[in-house]
Amino acid sequence: MILVTGFGSFPGVADNPTAALARSLDGSRIDGVLVRTAVLDVEFAGLSERLKELESRHQPHLILGMGVSRVAERPTLELRGVNWVGEHVDAAGALPVSLGKGPAELFATLPHRAFLEALDGVSSTNAGRYVCNAWLYTALRDLSTPALFLHVPKRGLPLVLLRHALQAWWRETRSGQ
Repeated sequence: MILVTGFGSFPGVADNPTAALARSLDGSRIDGVLVRTAVLDVEFAGLSERLKELESRHQPHLILGMGVSRVAERPTLELRGVNWVGEHVDAAGALPVSLGKGPAELFATLPHRAFLEALDGVSSTNAGRYVCNAWLYTALRDLSTPALFLHVPKRGLPLVLLRHALQAWWRETRSGQ
């Protein structure tokens, strides 16, 4: 099973395209593998607990988080989460000092070349200092399931392209390449 999360609205983004992408994927199958999804609130508080609850309920083999980027022109796969937050409040008006105990940074180690090629995307080691970075950092720190995080351009991403990329990623991770 593959778990995919998107985010809801937040200050400056009333219509987050990752919410619609996640909802459209829920219950579908990729290479016979069930996809389950969740749309998360753009809030720092409780994020780790929500991810752990989703992992426990669904017991996925892979997890993909998605968030919108107001500046990215291409899909951007984030490979590093840091234990630090910026100066912008979340959708609930909160701004934590840190993301809790843990190393200063964590790196995603999953194979991802085929995923990026299928998306015509780029990789990055700067997930920002907002809830998207918090998602990646806490997923890498707190979950046992391998996870990656994708920033989607504000204009969105065609569902067929995301499905193709998920298929390539599934095959790539299953083959161990």
